[in-house]
Amino acid sequence: MISFIRFIGAVAVVFSLALMVSAMPIERIHLVAPTGIDLVSRLCAKLVLEGKLEAKLKALLLCKNSEDLKIQIAILVALFENCAVELSKIGAGVVIVDAKAGLVACIVSTITLCVQVFASLSLKFGLSVCTELDTALRFFLTNLGICVGDMTGLVAKSLAPNTVGVMQQIQLKLCLGVLGFAAYNDQVSHPSRYAQPPLHSPVDSPPPQVEASSGNRTVQAMSGTRFSARLANFKGKAVNRIKGDEEVDDPTTLGGNAAEAESEYDQSEDEEPSSRPPRKRQRTSVKQEKSRTRRKQVRGKQGGLSELVNMPLDIFTEITAHLLPLDIISLSRANKFFRELLMHRSAIHIWHTSMKNIRNLPPCPSDLSEPHYLALLFSKHCTMCGQAVRCRMDEILRVKLCVPCRQEHLLALDDLPGELRCLVHHSERIIPSKRRWSRESEHTLKKEAHEVEQTYQELQNAGEPSAMNKWQVETRALINQRLEESSVIRDFLDIMENDRDHELRDMKRERRRNIEGRLSELGWTGQDMSFSFMSPKRKEWYFLVEQAKPLTERIWTNILPKLISILEYNREARLQKELSDRQSARRLRLTQLLIDIKKDEAPVLDILVCVPTHTQDSLASEPSGSDSNVAGPSSGAELQSSNTTHPESENGSPSNPASDNSACVTPPPTRAVLHDVFPDIVDALEWPMIKILHETDTPVDQMAEDFAEQQSEIITSICDWKSDIHTRMAEMLRIDEGVEGQLLTSRLIVRKDGLDPFRNLSDDLKLLLRADSLFTSVQPNTQKTIIASYDLAVEKIGYRFAFRDGMPSKPYKHPVELSRIRVHREARRVARVILASMGLENACAAELNSAGRIYACARCHESQLLTWEELVSHFVKAQQVVARVHEHPDQLEALQAVYRDVHDPEVFPDRPLVKYAPEQTPLAVPIRTCDICSKVPILYDTKGSEDKIITHIQDVHDIAEPKLGTHYSNRNPLGSLGFNFNLDVEPILFSGFHDLGSDMDVDTYGFWDNDFW
Repeated sequence: MISFIRFIGAVAVVFSLALMVSAMPIERIHLVAPTGIDLVSRLCAKLVLEGKLEAKLKALLLCKNSEDLKIQIAILVALFENCAVELSKIGAGVVIVDAKAGLVACIVSTITLCVQVFASLSLKFGLSVCTELDTALRFFLTNLGICVGDMTGLVAKSLAPNTVGVMQQIQLKLCLGVLGFAAYNDQVSHPSRYAQPPLHSPVDSPPPQVEASSGNRTVQAMSGTRFSARLANFKGKAVNRIKGDEEVDDPTTLGGNAAEAESEYDQSEDEEPSSRPPRKRQRTSVKQEKSRTRRKQVRGKQGGLSELVNMPLDIFTEITAHLLPLDIISLSRANKFFRELLMHRSAIHIWHTSMKNIRNLPPCPSDLSEPHYLALLFSKHCTMCGQAVRCRMDEILRVKLCVPCRQEHLLALDDLPGELRCLVHHSERIIPSKRRWSRESEHTLKKEAHEVEQTYQELQNAGEPSAMNKWQVETRALINQRLEESSVIRDFLDIMENDRDHELRDMKRERRRNIEGRLSELGWTGQDMSFSFMSPKRKEWYFLVEQAKPLTERIWTNILPKLISILEYNREARLQKELSDRQSARRLRLTQLLIDIKKDEAPVLDILVCVPTHTQDSLASEPSGSDSNVAGPSSGAELQSSNTTHPESENGSPSNPASDNSACVTPPPTRAVLHDVFPDIVDALEWPMIKILHETDTPVDQMAEDFAEQQSEIITSICDWKSDIHTRMAEMLRIDEGVEGQLLTSRLIVRKDGLDPFRNLSDDLKLLLRADSLFTSVQPNTQKTIIASYDLAVEKIGYRFAFRDGMPSKPYKHPVELSRIRVHREARRVARVILASMGLENACAAELNSAGRIYACARCHESQLLTWEELVSHFVKAQQVVARVHEHPDQLEALQAVYRDVHDPEVFPDRPLVKYAPEQTPLAVPIRTCDICSKVPILYDTKGSEDKIITHIQDVHDIAEPKLGTHYSNRNPLGSLGFNFNLDVEPILFSGFHDLGSDMDVDTYGFWDNDFW
């Protein structure tokens, strides 16, 4: 464990190094190039100017990681080594007359800048970054000293004491040796002389002294910790600048092999350094001198804690009264002296006094000592192994365990016999549960469990029930007492954790405010420092800002480049989002403007349509047992009868009703308004004028004014778009099957003034408005057959939705694609047959859809009300079932059943195909299912009331007397097979998000339409 004093010493070293670095700002240090014309001066000038030495040194401070730093250091090392190699080629004995001062200034400024830069780097990357620089500078200075004999001595004298001190701190050992600081070299070469003594060494040994002769003077060895103080004496020395051949005023130098030194204990700080001694001669005598016995240094009473140890006890007690329990614990672990002092029973008042400094601290339990109790509360070490842990103490078991010790020293309570579980202390919070909502298991200490089990066995073997009962009562009392004490301790720990959380939150808030304030001074705004939840830089920002550490200048210098990079990214993302938001606002406004144009457009058709019905005379002629409101070929003329107004024929003459009976019941005509297709916003964005309005970054109001100026051109583009849709879709119909004769015939329309309601429509639009002009999707669909008129086909099928970049976000529309639409040939043929049977050939789809769902099939068991397109879809489905049955005649023969196509007009020709507004089956009527249709190859879910199912079996399967349980039943075997053709469910045309087989681009029908119109 690192002692309290070692920790303080390490902090002091780092703090002193930081002070030295900040004392001389690097920005004010500039390299001075020599101006001499000799080879050495020109070579050094080349190093400074051409090599850009100053810029490369200061660029090291911008390195963010060790890999970049190593590359930059390698470049500097190469510069110094190349210059050293060139100096070695010049040789020794170079005489510099006028430029010596400039050369010295160049070398001194170079060393100063190198030392300051690498001192700053060592605070961030460690002292190992200085190793390569030390070797390269030693090589350079050595060769420089060879070329110019007294150059290293002059450089050593000219260096500032602060620079030499920093060189000592960052351990530039080789450079110090070349410059002649032999005392430091002696310390490095013989570290045992100056090493700190052991923590508990004897206190009666005097400090060591090492003498070295230099003339008549005795120079004592200098301590490493006193080296900076010793060099500080050079501050008062006046070192004259070297000009020409002038000598230096002060003959004292720091070069050579014998440097000044002093003892930590014997030499005064006021003593001036001696001059450089002459070089020693080699010893010629082999006589051994009697070695002097060194006395061992100590760090206890004679070391850094000597003043505190020798302090009177009352003063020491007064000092400890202001300390927290954790400080007393750290002091007791500093050395043996303090441990013996503070762990003695007589020092209990010191612990009690420190406990009073903690607000609401519970008193020490009776089974714990104060040091043990406080260590459990405030120490961050495992009770068993001493490893650092972050968990809190367990207030019941009175331990604080790391993860390995939990597995070694804990025992699950379920592993104990049932009679012992209530006799041991157990806790359910010492091991967190692996599952969030699961019950936490209880554990106890193995040692305590074994002791309790052993005591229980001994008392049980002794056969003394009274002793057993007494022991159990006392043990339970102790457990209850600890539970009461643990409740108070738990509350205190919760409060302490809550206070710590508040403290950390306040520290984070203060750090964030400081960072935001500094960034605001640099020109960054609050919007730049606001990150959305989905921002990719949000995590990096909070990692740097939301930390419970004070913002120091060093931390600020380190995180500022990272913060600027994050803020630049966030600003760019914010500007892009604002640009996108403005564009979205313009798109929304354009959509509304187009909607306004659509609302102002006149409809294609605005007509009154008679509801098709029959007279009571025709109803009386129907066979008994059949539906009353039927439609057939014979009643086609009666569809135009009206009680007030009679529809007129094609030439404008009034048509005669089928019956003159005055009891004719005809509902009033309904109004049908048909609007043409209209371009979506995605279609309009393809037009140049709309595209420019959308993409130009202007305010919404200005864009609306520009739209109004170009509205006539936009309306022209809308008309062209409609004409193109009409032409292309009409061409599909003509290619599929041409239409001869009249395109549209007014069958149910109440004419006004004898005018043709279709007179102003183009031939393409007339063709598209026919009731038999039906379309479907190109994409196959396995659920429902999509049958739609041209306008619904464009709106529901023509547009494709897709996700951007495959992300599950809101899809966007593509412009209309008519290639997704095709003519439904089978539906057109079926529609013509139905129209012919109803006497409505060449009718308009708007006529048939004006009354909504009023049609029902008159040939099968289905009785649901349908629209015109749903009615056609029903007949198409019936044809598909018949086709499937005819493809497998062998299976039908194996079934011993008949399947007759009752939807064929030639089958039962006396029956109509369609009936209007049929009566609904009461909900209380039980539903039956045809068992024959549920089998292969029919596979159709035929269900309905019992009378309809019986009629179905008679007509379709030609069974005269169907039997319950044999031919039909009250169950639905196909309910789970997905072949339910029940038309009670609206077809896919009117529901959303189907047609999933379309390029995985999520086609939808009626999905998110409100976002566009």
